[in-house]
Amino acid sequence: MAKTDTPRAFCAQGVLGGTGTSVLLTALLLVTLLVLALALPAKARALQTGDVSVRLQSMVLESSLIEKALSEIRSFKKAGFIYQPQLSISSSISPTGREEWDWRAVTSGMVTADRDFAFCFGSVSDVQREQKMLQLLLPKVRQTDLGATQIAAVQKAMHTPKGQAELARYSSAEMKRMFALAGENEQSLRFLGGFLYGNFIERLYTSSIMVLAAVEEDTMDALSGVEMKTAERMQDVLLLLAKNNLLGDSDLSAARSRVVQKLVGLVKNRAQTQAFLANLRKVVDICQDERDNVLDDDDETGGRQ
Repeated sequence: MAKTDTPRAFCAQGVLGGTGTSVLLTALLLVTLLVLALALPAKARALQTGDVSVRLQSMVLESSLIEKALSEIRSFKKAGFIYQPQLSISSSISPTGREEWDWRAVTSGMVTADRDFAFCFGSVSDVQREQKMLQLLLPKVRQTDLGATQIAAVQKAMHTPKGQAELARYSSAEMKRMFALAGENEQSLRFLGGFLYGNFIERLYTSSIMVLAAVEEDTMDALSGVEMKTAERMQDVLLLLAKNNLLGDSDLSAARSRVVQKLVGLVKNRAQTQAFLANLRKVVDICQDERDNVLDDDDETGGRQ
């Protein structure tokens, strides 16, 4: 894989004790590094990316939406959402010896989703464990290795109005830059598509399990005011990339597109509670199948331990 220059580490001024600190905040921020640092083989065919790039730019999340999403973390905690190591894809994979760009794109997207879940609902050590796996998956990306104190500071900032506002503004600006860079060529778009596909699958998998658990524990009322606008926007981004056959490797993208369309259809209708819960169980099964594909590929190369 070719290596290119990566942008400077992300810096959120004022969020962490009034100083500029390098932070990994969300899956969206990490994608910028992924798109710049990893390229597909040179044989990839040319693609007219102009239309896709323009559409991506129009889908950038406004800071107000991100800020609202950060403020909703408290509601998910009240509903019983927690980070569970046994649900993380990291517990079942080893990237040692793996060079396939598509596998690394999808798997790093999944691990990033687990890392973000750890940031929101887990401990400092949970974040560090996911962070370590990301570094193994993407050794050519100069990632910031956050220490325990820095991780704790980010977690605290995520739960304060000032921290939420500043993180949201920064995330929105970084997402705009990310989509502009990704739209420059097919290589970047394909890696972005594979990454977002893996991220989407893992987020849906873990969140659906948590929602079903909340139903069992009778804590669903805590989620009554949650709007999930950011998730809906990102689904639109994924559908755009799917429509243009850009969900990673061209040989796998069409099948992934069908999976995305089916999953979006299952979670779209929330009017009938029992029907929605039945759909969530189907979502878990589908996402588990996609996760198994990653694990099976890992096992075949001797990477799984």
